[in-house]
Amino acid sequence: MPLEYTPLSQLNASQKEWKIRVLVSWVWNYYSKNKPEVVLGMEAILVDEKGERIQASVKQKLIKKFGRDLKEGEYLDYLPNLCSIFYFYVDILGEIVGMGEITERKYAGHSTKLLDIQLRDLSETIIECTLWENHAEDVHSYMKNNKTGPVILIGSLMRTKKFNGKISVQNSRFSTKLFLNEEDIDEISEFKKGMVNTDNLAPCTVTQMVKPTSNKV
Repeated sequence: MPLEYTPLSQLNASQKEWKIRVLVSWVWNYYSKNKPEVVLGMEAILVDEKGERIQASVKQKLIKKFGRDLKEGEYLDYLPNLCSIFYFYVDILGEIVGMGEITERKYAGHSTKLLDIQLRDLSETIIECTLWENHAEDVHSYMKNNKTGPVILIGSLMRTKKFNGKISVQNSRFSTKLFLNEEDIDEISEFKKGMVNTDNLAPCTVTQMVKPTSNKV
């Protein structure tokens, strides 16, 4: 019996073969730091008809076999059974209400910088967020230099993470884009208007986070 199409939100590790139909939204290569001309692999963002997104990775040795199928703007209607690990991506929007200091951590044999922040949405839900590498430095610098008014952040294509039963988000190395207080973005302007119109939700002083919220990669 042929498999039915499965929404991306329902993919899990219970089986190895899934039938999906997705649009290839974005494709890029990543390269060796020591040999910039050497392609180590391909990455792609796939989107289903419900707007759910997932990131697909193709290792170097499989590029010739699967890379030709990843063309931006075209549809795929299968998922190779070699795929077994799924990362889901979300967009986030909120006011930065807490921030730690930049720390360094060893990851995959290299030292990398990270920054923990807290975001608050219009329903007063606090979102824990970890930023890595350039994103960490950019946000930390902006916050240190911004002395007046709330800072609203949009994070596009943030990776979700579950640790000790709690859900948090962190940036992806290649796909995430961050926007800080950009007034020409409608979502940020609307968020600030919503802060004014929402009872008991006034801009607050950014809290110094003493203990890192992230203990994960």
